Amino acid sequence: MPKLNGKKIIMPAATFLAAISIGFAVQNADALAAKFGNDGGAAGSVAPQVPELAIPDSIAPLPSAADVLGFEPAAEAPAEFGATAQLASAGMDYGLGSNLTPMGDLQGQIAPLEGCDITVTAESGPMATAILTVEAPCGGAGVIHHQGMMFSFATDAAGKAQMAVPALAEKAVFIVEMNGGVSAVAVADVPDLAQYDRAVLQWQGKSDIHLHASEFGARNGAQGHVWAEAPGSIDAVEAGTGGQIMVLGANASVSPFIAEIYTYPKGNSLQAGEITLSAEIGIDEATCGRDIAAQSIQVGAGGALSAVDLTMTVPGCDAMGSYLIVPAMFTPYQVALAG
Repeated sequence: MPKLNGKKIIMPAATFLAAISIGFAVQNADALAAKFGNDGGAAGSVAPQVPELAIPDSIAPLPSAADVLGFEPAAEAPAEFGATAQLASAGMDYGLGSNLTPMGDLQGQIAPLEGCDITVTAESGPMATAILTVEAPCGGAGVIHHQGMMFSFATDAAGKAQMAVPALAEKAVFIVEMNGGVSAVAVADVPDLAQYDRAVLQWQGKSDIHLHASEFGARNGAQGHVWAEAPGSIDAVEAGTGGQIMVLGANASVSPFIAEIYTYPKGNSLQAGEITLSAEIGIDEATCGRDIAAQSIQVGAGGALSAVDLTMTVPGCDAMGSYLIVPAMFTPYQVALAG
C-alpha cells in the first residue's frame, strides 16, 4: 500500500453517476437529500413546485421530488425553466438557461408558517460571494440550497444567521428552508464569478471527507496544497498567489449537510499551469466498512456547471488510519497568467 507523507493511500474502486439537474427552483435538493439521507433537511417544509426533466435511458433515474419533498411535480417542464442536459467527459453538464421563472412568482408559491415568517437577504460580496442574512423570529436550524449545493446552518439566540457563500452562478438564487416548514428565497448578482475557478465537494454527516487542491504540482503538505486544515487565505486570493477552501455547514447539526468550496483567482493569477482536485476520505470508526455518498460540483467555462455523484463501500476497519484518494470526481483547471 503506497504512503504519502506518512499517510497510507488507497486508490478505491468507486461508482460514479453523472448528476442531472431536476429543475432550477429546487436546485437538485431532492437527489442530494435522498442520496445522503433526509434527516438533515427541513421536515414538512413547503417548497416551490418544479418539474421533472426527462432522464436518458443510460443514466440511472434520480429520486423524484415527490419522494423527498412531499409534493407532486408538474407532469411537464414549463418552457420558462429552459433547463438542458448535455453529457461531458467529467460528468453531466447542465445549463440553467436565461429564461428563469421570475423570483416574484417563485416566492409567491412559498407558504411560511403563521407567526414564524423569516426574512432572507442576499448581496454581492468579495471573491464572487453572496452575503446571506437570515432573520427567523422562531430561531432554529435549516438548509440552504444554491445551484445543487446544499449546506446546513443554524441561527443564533436572536434568531439571526449571516454568512458569506461562494456563488456558483452570476444570478445567484438561494432557497432557505428552516426546520418546521418555513421557506424563503433571496437573489444576488455576482458579476465577478468569471474571474474565479470554483469547485465543491459535499456530503452529509461528520465523516472525515475533504476536498484537496494541488496548485501547480504542489506536493502533499507543501505550499499550494490547499484543504480544510491548510485553507489558504483571502489575501492570497486577492493577490493572485493562491486559492482558498471555505467550509460551510460543519457545525450546524448532529448530521449536517457539509460543503467544502475551493476558489482560485484565475482572473489575476501570478502563476500558470494546472490545478488538480481530489476527494480524500479517511477510514475511521464512522466510515470503515460502510457505504458512503458524496457529490462534486464544478464551475466550468462560461459558467457551465458539472456534477458527479460518488457512491462506494469503504474498506473494512482493518484499514483504519488509511485514506482513500478519489481524483476522478473533478476535472483539473488549466490556469494562464493574468494579463
